Amino acid sequence: MSPSHANSPPLYRVHGFWIVMIVLLGAIFYANSFRGEFVFDDEMMLTHSQRLAASSWNSWVRPGPRVVGAATFGLNYRLGGINTFGYHLVNLVIHLSAALVLYWLVWRTFESARLSQRYAAVAIPLAGIITLVWTLHPLQTQSVTYIVQRYESLMGLFFLSMIACLIRGADSGKWSWYVASLGFCLLGMGTKEVMAAAPIMALWYDRVFLADSWRQLWRKRWGYYAFFLVALGALAFFLAWQWSVISRRGTLFNEQLSPLAYAMNQGPVILYYIRLAFWPQGQNLDYGWQPWDNHAALYAADLAIVILLCLTIWAVWKAPALGFLGGWFFIILAPSSSFAPIMDLAFEHRMYLPLLTLAAMAVVGGYELIVRYAPATQQFKIAATAAGAIALALGITTTLRNDVYDTPLTLWSDVMHKAPHHWRSYTNIGNYYARRNEYAKAMPFFTKAYELNPTDHRTLTNYASILETKRQDYRQAEICYQQAIDDNPRFGAARFNYGSMLIDQKRYAEAKEQLIEAYQISHDFPRMRLMLAAIEIEIGDKEQAKKYLREELAANPLEPIAHNLLGVCLAGQDDKQAAIHFLTAIQLAPQNIEAHNNVADLFVRVGRYDLARQHLQAALAVDPQNATIKRNLAAVRQALATPN
Repeated sequence: MSPSHANSPPLYRVHGFWIVMIVLLGAIFYANSFRGEFVFDDEMMLTHSQRLAASSWNSWVRPGPRVVGAATFGLNYRLGGINTFGYHLVNLVIHLSAALVLYWLVWRTFESARLSQRYAAVAIPLAGIITLVWTLHPLQTQSVTYIVQRYESLMGLFFLSMIACLIRGADSGKWSWYVASLGFCLLGMGTKEVMAAAPIMALWYDRVFLADSWRQLWRKRWGYYAFFLVALGALAFFLAWQWSVISRRGTLFNEQLSPLAYAMNQGPVILYYIRLAFWPQGQNLDYGWQPWDNHAALYAADLAIVILLCLTIWAVWKAPALGFLGGWFFIILAPSSSFAPIMDLAFEHRMYLPLLTLAAMAVVGGYELIVRYAPATQQFKIAATAAGAIALALGITTTLRNDVYDTPLTLWSDVMHKAPHHWRSYTNIGNYYARRNEYAKAMPFFTKAYELNPTDHRTLTNYASILETKRQDYRQAEICYQQAIDDNPRFGAARFNYGSMLIDQKRYAEAKEQLIEAYQISHDFPRMRLMLAAIEIEIGDKEQAKKYLREELAANPLEPIAHNLLGVCLAGQDDKQAAIHFLTAIQLAPQNIEAHNNVADLFVRVGRYDLARQHLQAALAVDPQNATIKRNLAAVRQALATPN
């Protein structure tokens, strides 16, 4: 299969062909991802981006987890708001950029002293095919099409760029490349925690493909690795210092599984990842993967992983390049798929970089089979046909998978079909309909989610809303809200909904307690400050109500309800300002009956019955059956008819 170079095109043209193929095919097969809406955790990302875009630039560079990835979302929001096109465009650019870096890195690895004797003649096509498989594989859709998982693909870009710059530094001897490598490492650390594996893989790559011995490695690049040792010490200090906070991150860690139980249940998960790599059918955004009760099957899966780990360790000495590939797979998976009990046992985006191992082994293995068994005259044709067919099959499957991300409904319907036991799909389909005020459609999904998971704060809250609004079973709804709050006291939606129900029942003191707690958790609940202000007015604390209303008007100066309520607070203290706010509310919402009635009352107090009549008549035109307006209008007409 080794080609003759007598009439070969210039090297830059060969590289150019593969670069164009990678970018072009990637753009073609991901083109339909651009129509995808925000789904699932995208909404949480969007809320954070809105806050970041509205804050000062100091907030953009404040140290914190994933600050780099968050900044890219903030820029997206500043430039394009909630138009998803820009978010998808950046995600695809990141993925294709990572693919190009990977192409160079794989080609350079085949050209290394360890592999060049066997693979230098076919280094470019092997690198191109491996990169195409990695780029077009449908397993990558969760890191590319699912907007919020930009954290994974961006981290992958920085990871690959870090190693590529290390190679350039070793080739050229210029420290600027090492500095760039360290810079990419820092950017990756600020993007996602999996980047912690990067220094290990950089050291491993260096020893296998760049340095002849550990002594040579340390002599030439001691400063580079000394930086990592210092950084590792700083990281260990930070984790020890902040562990009390980190260990309480309930949304991250699964308190129901011990580290050992989590690690043991990763055996079946990793085998499933491998199966998806070779046969990508049955992909699912949210598997709801449960710990296995079948201990025999669990131990068998774990044994298979232990065997693969032992083969990797064996290869470190006997076949270092193969050992590196095994290490790449297991080391990069380790932060999410070993002993740290993350909330979800399985997520496909965790395979973004580890997929390289399986792609490289499959492509190189296929090449070796063709060289060994195919006739020399047919080798190129067989290889080209196989590569083209695989790339086309992967690309089409990726395009079909992208369709699933079109809307929250298509996505969660797919999850429900593939994991009917998992409550989260029913919850999210119910939320989809509820946000469109299609409560009749939402009810059966919320009910099913409650049946599947009756102790979770999210299902309890949704089910309570059904009991409250559709069945008027307020007693049982209150029990569900209280159970949801007990399950997660920081779940603001439960407190907000519970507080809203208590307002309807005129239990203002209890409602105030719940809504203040919800307000401290998040300022983003709709009309929260208006509700708190209305409660304060009801219980007689108009000064506190003014504070909430002024906060609301500072954020939303065109909110008519805030103007009306502020007028209520000012009436009797500053009638002129009260009248201004009432009239502003009417100007913003001419059908605001309450504002018309309130300003009419103000005009009555100053003897302007004619103006009071105008506003009461306007209110009556909106609601001809309103008894209060009728009564007040009759009193005003009587006053006008009575001679002074």
